[in-house]
Amino acid sequence: SDTILLSIYSPQLVTSQQEFLLALNGLQALKNSPNEDVRRGAEELVKISRERLAFLDVPEHQIRELEETRQVKKSLHIHSPFNGIVMNVGAREGQYVTPDTELYMLADLRKIWVYVDIYENELPWVRIGDHAEMDVRGIPGEVFTGEVTFIYPYLEEKTRTNRIRLEVNNKDLRLKPEMFANVSVKTSLQLDAIVVPAEAVVRSGKNDQVFVVRGPGKFEPREVILGVSSDGMVQIRSGVQPGEEVVASSQFLIDSESKLREATAKMLEALQAGTDRATLESDAGVAPATPHDMSAMETTPAATGEPVPLPTQVPGSGIVKKVMREEHKINIEHEPIEELDWPTMTMDFVVAADVGLTDVDTGDRVRFTLNPDAGNQYVITAMQEIQTAPAPTPAEAEIMAMGIVKEVRASERKLNITHDPIAALGWPAMTMDFAVAAEVDLAGLEPGVQIHFNLERDAAGSYVITFIHAME
Repeated sequence: SDTILLSIYSPQLVTSQQEFLLALNGLQALKNSPNEDVRRGAEELVKISRERLAFLDVPEHQIRELEETRQVKKSLHIHSPFNGIVMNVGAREGQYVTPDTELYMLADLRKIWVYVDIYENELPWVRIGDHAEMDVRGIPGEVFTGEVTFIYPYLEEKTRTNRIRLEVNNKDLRLKPEMFANVSVKTSLQLDAIVVPAEAVVRSGKNDQVFVVRGPGKFEPREVILGVSSDGMVQIRSGVQPGEEVVASSQFLIDSESKLREATAKMLEALQAGTDRATLESDAGVAPATPHDMSAMETTPAATGEPVPLPTQVPGSGIVKKVMREEHKINIEHEPIEELDWPTMTMDFVVAADVGLTDVDTGDRVRFTLNPDAGNQYVITAMQEIQTAPAPTPAEAEIMAMGIVKEVRASERKLNITHDPIAALGWPAMTMDFAVAAEVDLAGLEPGVQIHFNLERDAAGSYVITFIHAME
C-alpha cells in the first residue's frame, strides 16, 4: 500500500498546482484585510483549489509539499491504494494515456473469489451464507473452506447451470487465479426428511423403486419419487413412510433390465391372486427408512426358486470414485461387464479382506476380479492399478474434443469453452479456460461458434489447444 507506481505529467495537473499557489498567495495578501467578505473569499478559493487537486488524485503529502515549497512540479506520483500484487502493467515510459487506459491491474489475492457452476435442480438448496469445501489438483490432500456470497440471477442457456460465487481466504497465497477446483457446498439441513441408502434404490429408467419389507422374508416393490442426494443417502419425497424398512442393497435383484421387470411382474401377480404381499425367499439385510441419519447396512442377495450357479472370476475395469477404507469398500465407475450383463455404471463393491486398499486413491484406473461370496453377492477378490502408459509422441498425445466458444481472449492466447465430455481424460461436460498454442490462428473466432479442437500436453503437463476447426 502507498507504493509509488508511476509518475504522470498532465497540463491540467500543472494548471491546478498554479491555481492553488495563486490562491495561497492571495490569502497571504488578504489575510489582514478589514473586509471580512474578502478574507472569506480568499480562504474559500484556497479550499476549492486544494479540493481540485485531491479530486485529481494528487496525494496529500504532495499537496503539503507544494504548499510548503511553493514550487510547481512537472510530474506527480500515483501510489498504490492497497496491498496487493501487480497482475498487469499497462503503462510504459513516455506513453500517452487517457482515462480509458489501464495503467496497472492490482489484485489483493489474500481473499479470492471462486466461481462455481451448479445444476438447476440443485439451485433450490443453495443459500447465501452456506459454507463450502474446495480442493484443487495443485495442492493435493488439502481442503479449503469458503462461503457463498452471491448467486447469479440467471442460468447459462447452453449448460443449464447457474453460477454462484464463493469467497475463500488465501492468506498464504497458495491458491492462484485460473485454478480449477472441485467444490462441495454444505447446504442448510432439511429437517424430518425421509432418507434411504442410495444403493437401496432400483433405477429402472422410467420409474424408481425400493423393496419394502412386509414381514420375515416378504418384500413389496414400491415406486418412489426421489429428492436430493448427499453423502450416499437419497431423500424419498413420496412412496415410503417413516419407520418402514427397505432392502439396503437392491442391485442383487437384477442382472439386467429384463430380470427387474420379470421380478416385479411376478410379485404383482402374487398380489392380484390374493397373496397378502409378494414374497421373495431371502436372507437379505434391511435398513430402516427414517427421518434421521442412517448407517450403511450390509445385505445378502435374494434367492428365488432353484439356486443357479453364478459366474466366477469375472474380470472388470473402471475408475475409482471413492475409497471407504474403514468399511473395506470401494466405489467404482466400471465399464460394461458382459458376463453379468451389467452396463456402464457407478456402484459400491465390498472388497475381500486379503485385498489391500492402502495404495488405492480416488481417480485411479484399476482392473479387478469379481467372485460371489457365500450370500451370492459379488465381492472384489483381486485388484490392481492400470499403470499409465509411457509418454506418447506429440502425434499420439492429441486428444480430440468438441464444444462451444464462450469467450475469446486473443491477447492472452486463451479460450473459454463449454465442452462435451472428454472420455480420454475422464472429464465431464463443463465450461473452462484453455491456453491456445502460438501457431493456432484465433482470427475470426467469436463467442457462440461450435468447434472441433485437439488437446496436447505441454512441458508443464497442462493441456493446450493445438488445432481448431470451426463448424458451419
